[in-house]
Amino acid sequence: MSRTEVAKNYVASLYKKVDNKNFQLHTFARAEQIVSFARKIGENTGLTDQELEKLEISAWFSEVGFLFDYKRNEDKSAEILQDYLNEGDWDQQSIRQMTAAIHATRLPQNPTTIFEECLCDAVSYELGSENFMENMNFFKEELNRFWGDRLGKLDFIEVLLNIINTHHFFTAAAKELFNEQLEKNKNIVKKSIKKKSRKLEEKIGEQNKKINKLSQKYDEMKAPARGIETMFKVTSRNQITLSQIADNKANILITVCSIILSLMITMVIRKINEYPHMAIPSLALIITSMLTIIFAILSTRPKISGGKFTKDDIRQKKTNLLFFGNFYKMSFKEYEWGVREVMRDYDGLYHNMILDQYSLGIVLARKYRLLRKAYNIFMFGLTGSIILMLIIQIFFDSLF
Repeated sequence: MSRTEVAKNYVASLYKKVDNKNFQLHTFARAEQIVSFARKIGENTGLTDQELEKLEISAWFSEVGFLFDYKRNEDKSAEILQDYLNEGDWDQQSIRQMTAAIHATRLPQNPTTIFEECLCDAVSYELGSENFMENMNFFKEELNRFWGDRLGKLDFIEVLLNIINTHHFFTAAAKELFNEQLEKNKNIVKKSIKKKSRKLEEKIGEQNKKINKLSQKYDEMKAPARGIETMFKVTSRNQITLSQIADNKANILITVCSIILSLMITMVIRKINEYPHMAIPSLALIITSMLTIIFAILSTRPKISGGKFTKDDIRQKKTNLLFFGNFYKMSFKEYEWGVREVMRDYDGLYHNMILDQYSLGIVLARKYRLLRKAYNIFMFGLTGSIILMLIIQIFFDSLF
């Protein structure tokens, strides 16, 4: 058995060890094609029988590196070939010549000898083959599988165009075999790029139309959104103003009633023995003032809730984080989490704003209800006390 046949069997055993499903391009059948073209190019270039033998063996090993290290395949192929040759009766000069030829196949190819040019042309035969596009699609699948780079169709075709435009065959034999089809393949790639570009432009146009529609919808929504925000601001400001007015009214009542109580205690009660008939009207006025002060204080007395909330309260929208009474006992991290949850939920944010306005309205209604009672007590109590005082004074004067 010739050394070429031994090398073929050894390489075949390497291909059998790997999972062939992972390789659609770099298969043993491709290795056979490379060897076949290497022999043909070498013969037409005028290599000796000894050089043809070394060229065929180099061709067998030229792409076995893909099986073990896809990114450094040339280095791995040369390493495997060197180990194989060292076990045989090969001289070091031949080993260096054959491994150097494999290194020369790395893109961009830069062979320095006729031997290296023959191997480079054989390895690149696909660029000038009729099955170029089909094989390149297989190559793309392998790249995606082993490199993990999901190349876009257009990007990959641009890479192919760059490779095929810059590539040229070195030997006259390869040029005669492949140059005609190489030019056809260049045109195929260019047409593919134009076709993909048109499709991409169409997609971009469709996306732009969608963006324009969304932009129009956004512009249409902006005015109502601003109107809603203005409504909340005005409502909140009005309710705060009404609350301040109620507090001022309560303060007026408290001040007036306090003065009346002070006068009644300091002046009337001390002289009650001199004017016993004024005891009942005085007592009525004192009770009126006290009740008025009580209801006025109740209207201004703040009511604070528990100050805590749970995650379920936030998710079920049961609490209002815009009011301090619902969170003042919580830690900052818990409060921040709750606020961020509300911010993430557009409807939840508006829910909190509506709930805040509603809560302010409830508090304001309670305040004005108590304040109304205080004013009624003061008005009717003061009027009644004065009328009672006049009646008693009239009857007292007529009797005495």
